[in-house]
Amino acid sequence: MTTVSGFDHVGIYAKDMEASAQWYEQHLGMQRASANDHHIFMKMTDGQVLAIFQASNDEQVGSGIQHFAYALAEGDQAEAIASLSAAGVSIEQVGPSKGCRDLDGYRIHFV
Repeated sequence: MTTVSGFDHVGIYAKDMEASAQWYEQHLGMQRASANDHHIFMKMTDGQVLAIFQASNDEQVGSGIQHFAYALAEGDQAEAIASLSAAGVSIEQVGPSKGCRDLDGYRIHFV
């Protein structure tokens, strides 16, 4: 069994990710860690990250968590994926991350 060490980041959908990023900068003191056309990663002082994703439709906005990303010890990602796969859990590749879905359908990534 693999043990997660904590959250790496939490992803949310925003109607206007740029405006949302500016709000988090202005009101909560977060700093931009990275960005592309689809998301902006906002870093908190303790290193945790809020990932703001551009919503493709209004129903996504405020609809809940886009995904969870759990931090694993260095090198444990492959072991976690193999263990889940061996247990019959379907593995998904989303962008550069591999993960799965929990019982309620929430996407989980391992980093």
